[in-house]
Amino acid sequence: MWRGAIAHRDIDLGGAITYRQALGTSYLVALSSAIMFCILVYLFGMVAGTNISSLMISELAEGIEKAKPYMSDEFYERAMDSLTEMQNNHSYALFKMVLGDFIGKAIGGFIISLIVAAFIKKGIPLPANPERGSV
Repeated sequence: MWRGAIAHRDIDLGGAITYRQALGTSYLVALSSAIMFCILVYLFGMVAGTNISSLMISELAEGIEKAKPYMSDEFYERAMDSLTEMQNNHSYALFKMVLGDFIGKAIGGFIISLIVAAFIKKGIPLPANPERGSV
């Protein structure tokens, strides 16, 4: 994100960038990397092996059973229905995992973009020897 925004500032914008432009550029880099990562994880889970979704489903089942005393009966039944649906369709479980990961990366990327933009914003440089007498 840092290098992408600096390259955009120096190459495309002539060395000056506003906070808004820096935020937009760095967030665009974060979103594109999150999308590519999620596509690769989904393809890996679908092609290389279904072990990823099986592990996620088993961890989810353990978590639901541990949280059962704290859940209402209706909420527990909805969670078990969702778990059954995921067990029947591993690609659905993998998609939910990838979607959750994407949302986490998008939010984290936005927070980091706020910080990156603050550090790389740069105004238009003033001339070294301003001409006197011109108004």
